[in-house]
Amino acid sequence: MQHQDTTDPVARAEDILNTMFLLCKHLSLYSEGNTVVETTTALFFDKIAQAQQQQIELLFTVSKKGFFFAGEKLNPKHQLFSRFARQLFQHGMSSFTLSDELTRPSLYAFLRLILGKTADTWDEGGLGACLQNRGVVGITVTEMSENDFRLLNTDADQDQIDDLRASEDLWNRFAVSVFNSLTGIELEALASGETAPRSLAEKVNEILADCSDEQKTALTRDLAEYVASMQREKIKTAKTAALLNLADFVNTLDQDLRNTVFNGISNLQMATEYAEDFFNGLSDQVILDVFRQSTEQQSYAPPVVMSLISKLASTRKLVSDEELEQHSRYQQESAKKIRELFRPDEFEKYVPSRYQQALMQVLTNQQTPPGLNKKLQELKQSLEDFEMEAQMTRLTLHLLENDPDDIYLEGLHVQLANAMQFHLDHGNYVALLDLCRTCLANKDAPKTQAIIALLPKTFTEQVLRDVSRLGRDTHPLIAKVIAQIGAPFARPLIDLTIQEDDRSIRFFYLNCLKKMGIQAADYAVPFLGDDRWFVQRNMLILLGELGARDKLPQIRPLLHSGHAKVRQEALKTCLMLRDDESLKKLVSTLSSGNRQDVLHAITMSQLSTNPQLSAILLKMLKKKELFSFDFDIKKALVQTLAEQKNPQALVVFSEMLRATHFFKASLYNRFKIEIVKALGRYPAAQVSTLLRQQIDHGTEETASQARSLLKKMTQEES
Repeated sequence: MQHQDTTDPVARAEDILNTMFLLCKHLSLYSEGNTVVETTTALFFDKIAQAQQQQIELLFTVSKKGFFFAGEKLNPKHQLFSRFARQLFQHGMSSFTLSDELTRPSLYAFLRLILGKTADTWDEGGLGACLQNRGVVGITVTEMSENDFRLLNTDADQDQIDDLRASEDLWNRFAVSVFNSLTGIELEALASGETAPRSLAEKVNEILADCSDEQKTALTRDLAEYVASMQREKIKTAKTAALLNLADFVNTLDQDLRNTVFNGISNLQMATEYAEDFFNGLSDQVILDVFRQSTEQQSYAPPVVMSLISKLASTRKLVSDEELEQHSRYQQESAKKIRELFRPDEFEKYVPSRYQQALMQVLTNQQTPPGLNKKLQELKQSLEDFEMEAQMTRLTLHLLENDPDDIYLEGLHVQLANAMQFHLDHGNYVALLDLCRTCLANKDAPKTQAIIALLPKTFTEQVLRDVSRLGRDTHPLIAKVIAQIGAPFARPLIDLTIQEDDRSIRFFYLNCLKKMGIQAADYAVPFLGDDRWFVQRNMLILLGELGARDKLPQIRPLLHSGHAKVRQEALKTCLMLRDDESLKKLVSTLSSGNRQDVLHAITMSQLSTNPQLSAILLKMLKKKELFSFDFDIKKALVQTLAEQKNPQALVVFSEMLRATHFFKASLYNRFKIEIVKALGRYPAAQVSTLLRQQIDHGTEETASQARSLLKKMTQEES
């Protein structure tokens, strides 16, 4: 057998990747001990060894639509390759390298992870964390970072680049909110250079140079809220990048302002790993300042934070061993003073007995007792932004339901619009949908429009970005939110339907438009004049689903389109909308000399129950053609008449089933089977006699088909 020459590095890499993909498919079907899996695994490792002998570095770059090796796209026409690449891409992989350290268990663990749900990978902390948790060696993965973007197919529209959103949105939104808060300007976005942590910090230093402590405290509060919210971010790379930005920001602040900010952040409850990620990004100068302040008793930092600061100061060699020892003694002395403060005699005298044990636990442990911690968390949760916003929303709704004065209406509506934006910013679609239903469902149009008009212009864009960002699990909730708000989403949805490459997302957009009802039709009509045939076709489908009969004058010109698919869809839409002019065109097409047009016209006839049209179809079916029997056309006629449940057609069906043909007998027997199948679309009472006749007197094939169909009908009736 001749084997393909794989001495070329690119060909070798493609061969290895193909084997890897094949092994992935085998693992989805068989266990690891299966012979097929073992054979493919051995082949894979053999090819890895050959590549190592050629000193080929097996570094593969992953894009949304394929793989790249040494700058070349691998097998671009291989659709299964593209799907495999998309699967890796969705798990957050930017590139991966295969080394000679790769083992079978590691390979299987890696492939089974890829075969699993992408959401599970992100929930576990990202691909890197998943591989580390499974002890995978020999596969080095580069995860998509905040600055990555999709590698585009050379045939793809380069304008997609403009639509890419770096996941640094978390930091950018915070930067905008800080800037707006300090300047009083309401900007939707800052210039790219102004969102950089150092540039933002320099701007903050300039603004707050002569400001009050109250404004500095407000900044500290904003930063603390940002740190607390980032702790809930599931994507590890996003969280790490955001913390690095924050650390860079704090490093650049003026010392006095930095101390205030640091004190606010350090008093937050942070997980150890999360706190380490933040403090590791702080500069040596900041670490040294905080260490010295605590040593000189100028400020207080929790024991957990000071433990981290001391560790970093020691590791980075920022202070001498003597200073570290002095700091340790200081902490011990503080603990001793606390114990002296609560001497047994004084302690028992002033502290009630029922509180003594709990208080001593608090004083002797760095961590609060579990019971107290739970209560503190409940109290903290009740004071968090979400709970406060929920309480404000409930109060606003209560006021609106009790006929407030007109002078207060606008303010109350603004509060509700802000609450909707708040829930959207936090990705809480359950709360957002509940609020939309309460404010908008079954309410007077003027009231609902007043609230909707106050939503920011970016609201719809943000919701629609979440369709791809949050995945399919949130699609039902997003669709319901869109349905509640309605018209503002119509034009953006149509634009996205035209641009979207992902078929499932495009289908989601179309469904949202359909649920909007007839109000979406006005936005769709202008696109009927678009030069792109697929845009015209999608708009025709939408208008037909919406039942937009008043748009027939704009639809009819497309019956004469230069593109066959547009003509066919226009005819289908017109028939759905019961257009007499289109019915005449359909009747005319039935006698066309173009066989394909006739077939399509017969199929389209299913959308109409016009008696004149049915009579023409029956006439075509009964027409006898000894030497030119067109099976496909006759079959389409039978299916269309059966779909219409035409009672007159049953008489013709019966005659055809009884007829005997010696010329082209096998073709006619196939046709009889199609007639029997079509009888299943009629009510059982109308066709049971005809089916029994076929069971008793038909051919073996038609009798079997009739028997199966009659049994099914009997079961459905019972």
